[in-house]
Amino acid sequence: MLVLLRTGGDDGLTQSLAVAVEKALISSPDFVVPIEGKGVTEATVGTLVVTIPTHVYPRHRRGRTRIVYTVEFGTKDKLIVFRTQGCCWKSSVKKCAKEVLQDAKIAAKTVLFEMEVGPPAIYETKRPR
Repeated sequence: MLVLLRTGGDDGLTQSLAVAVEKALISSPDFVVPIEGKGVTEATVGTLVVTIPTHVYPRHRRGRTRIVYTVEFGTKDKLIVFRTQGCCWKSSVKKCAKEVLQDAKIAAKTVLFEMEVGPPAIYETKRPR
């Protein structure tokens, strides 16, 4: 599945998480990450869009920094199908990336399902008998 990674934060911690997530996605046989400047610039149908919407939140404890993040998974139509939160130590940002990769696989199944069946009904209506 084609996957695009976007980030809303430009600070060092957010960018380090984004780089780790990108490496995890590239190394996964389940996803194809287009090279920037070559290939896909706009998401196509069936593309999973992974977004780190804001800066990660740093929490400092005993001289160490903990990264608290939120990641959204969506479609090219900006429909969010899955949202996750997590945390890891700054020194082990690969752990966060591994968690995001596992969540991306779940979100990808949802996107594929919606391509085949259609989006899930948000509202149910009752019809008179």
